[in-house]
Amino acid sequence: MDNPIKNSLLIVDDDAANLMELISILQPEYTIITAKDGVAALNIAEKSLPDLILLDVLMLDMNGFDILKELKKSDTTKNIPVIFIIGLNKYGNESKGLAAGAVDYILKPFDAAVVRLRIRQHIEIVNLKRELKSAVEAADVANRAKSVFLAKMNHEILTPLNAVLGISEANLQSENLSQGIRDDFARIFTSGKLLLGIINELLNFSKIETDKMNIMPVQYDLASLINDSLQLNLVRIGDKPIKFDLLIEDNIPTCLIGDGVRIAQIINNLLSNAFKYTDEGIVILSFDFKPGPNERDITLAIRVRDTGIGMTEEQLHALFDEYSRFNEKNNRAIEGTGLSLAITRRLITLMNGEAIVESEPGAGSLFIVKLPQVKASNDVMGRELINNLRKFHVNFNTY
Repeated sequence: MDNPIKNSLLIVDDDAANLMELISILQPEYTIITAKDGVAALNIAEKSLPDLILLDVLMLDMNGFDILKELKKSDTTKNIPVIFIIGLNKYGNESKGLAAGAVDYILKPFDAAVVRLRIRQHIEIVNLKRELKSAVEAADVANRAKSVFLAKMNHEILTPLNAVLGISEANLQSENLSQGIRDDFARIFTSGKLLLGIINELLNFSKIETDKMNIMPVQYDLASLINDSLQLNLVRIGDKPIKFDLLIEDNIPTCLIGDGVRIAQIINNLLSNAFKYTDEGIVILSFDFKPGPNERDITLAIRVRDTGIGMTEEQLHALFDEYSRFNEKNNRAIEGTGLSLAITRRLITLMNGEAIVESEPGAGSLFIVKLPQVKASNDVMGRELINNLRKFHVNFNTY
């Protein structure tokens, strides 16, 4: 079996006797490099990158403090840990050395057991940091590979899926189908929409992980955004005995500047979550705002309240974790990847917003999202438009 690679130590001391003694104490366990002056020590450190440097404080050409100062200036050597070698009667050098950036000190004359223990402790720290760095790099490589794969699969998956959805939807509009065939097309269409939602969640999460999810503030119409979100999400109620209500503050600005696409995604995720985990009762979507420090600045508040299964304190703490799903045993039929709330949290963070969640088991949940926005005009939504939205009679163009 091959011998494991030994950690390397650079010992810097202009006293040959000290060098020989430290070598005899440490060489069986480590690869030892030595230097007798500051210039040689700096050159060797740059080229060899030892795992740890033992540095005598008192030397003729450069003292240990000056050498350490030079080591810290270099990007190559600044992170190499340094232990000072200090004479027993040189009081004050310990604190001065630690303040200068040394990680520890050993005293002369040497106690072999103490020297070995102190060196071993710091070498263990060095090795743990190296292992952690390797693990992080491996995880980054794996994440990048996963994201590249998902991006490449985007076209290959979505193109045939959109064809399936298009054909199914076209046939559902036909009046010449028997009820059995119509039911089959309806199941195909519903399953395809579910699959499309899962794929989009994965692609969005992949973009966020690789910092490719950008916020693009543009002018949008809040009433149009709300209407489109309602049209998309109310079908999720299905046959459940759920009452839905929409509450909007009368004087809320309707023309805003922000990323309307991402805000719609947040609303969709919160409503989808509410309808998933509410078997009966009420789901309420509400909007209000608070003026900001400047005339055009506001904080838009979006609230989604439901009377669903609710969450425990422990579940609340894990709510925005990736792939988080609660009460799997009793909710296996609930669709989705569990990524929607993790994506929602990332989007809120990207928009410098705030998320607040209140919940009790069996009593439902309240999600509050606060997002800084800018008024594009002084137009407000008004009671008539809000009443039309509540009756779901308004059809807007895209936002």
